[in-house]
Amino acid sequence: MKLKGKMVFAFLLLTACTFAEDFRVHKTNLLGAETEGKNQSVSVGINDSVILALPQDMTFVQGLEITIKVPKIVTEWRDSVAWSLYEDISPVPSEKRIDYSGKRVFVGTFANRLSQIIKIPLSEDSDIKEDAYSQFIKISDAQKQGFIFLRFQLAMKGAGDELTNAKISVSAKPILKNKGRLVIQTEPPEGTELKPFTTFVDGTNVNPEGGILLDTGSHDVSIVSDFYRNELRTVTIEKAKTENLHILFRDITPMIRLFVPQGSLVFIDETPVENYEMLIPTVPGDHTIKIVVGNYEIVKTLKAANGINYNVSVSMDAVVSEEE
Repeated sequence: MKLKGKMVFAFLLLTACTFAEDFRVHKTNLLGAETEGKNQSVSVGINDSVILALPQDMTFVQGLEITIKVPKIVTEWRDSVAWSLYEDISPVPSEKRIDYSGKRVFVGTFANRLSQIIKIPLSEDSDIKEDAYSQFIKISDAQKQGFIFLRFQLAMKGAGDELTNAKISVSAKPILKNKGRLVIQTEPPEGTELKPFTTFVDGTNVNPEGGILLDTGSHDVSIVSDFYRNELRTVTIEKAKTENLHILFRDITPMIRLFVPQGSLVFIDETPVENYEMLIPTVPGDHTIKIVVGNYEIVKTLKAANGINYNVSVSMDAVVSEEE
């Protein structure tokens, strides 16, 4: 590499992270990062910029992975092309703009590499690990701005047409959290208004409004209330997906179901039961159940409690034997 090239790159290093600069690019290219985790790519020139738009829904996104691939001519001219990341960009980038102001937060070259992977964390709870195969860079206002600003430029003078006309491939995809979302939809018994309840996930009290972000895997959900029967469910959460759970609350009133022979007379607390094929609502406390079948009378006591159904059954049997 020529001395002039070394001097230009040294100047770029000195300006990084020090002050805002005004600059012009040849073209502004837009590139989106879909939340499905698929790579999106664009081909750009040596003096272009790329605006990497972040997903609108960042619920499952913890970072952005950028892959830059360059032709062999770029590596043959060592440190000839620089790539930079900026923050505090103004005005708002668009394909029609080429003049910008911003603060350079990182600058690098490709040296002998045909590709460069950049990982940018975008959430406070990011668990993205630094490794030897990628560049780990933090950009403080990335989420606020809603995009990453990536710029390419020649870091030397006197380059030939083959280098200045080279094309660079840039692709990006979100790095997803190992989490999913649980949305709980509750519905009161028909004809009633929804009353207070408490939700627990894996034994922890949670607020279900807006959905609950959970680690992938199996989780136990329990909903308790003084007005409804307790509901227990097991849900499986998949990475970057939403699991919907619908709960239809059941009345807490104790219910009695009778299984008696046809033609029986049934009394609950001395009140005759006209239709004993239906569930019979009652109140908590002690109750007396009398069943009359022909000449036989059976009396049972029952202590009812909220949230429990009771089955009362009468069974009759006959024994047949031979007489010697």
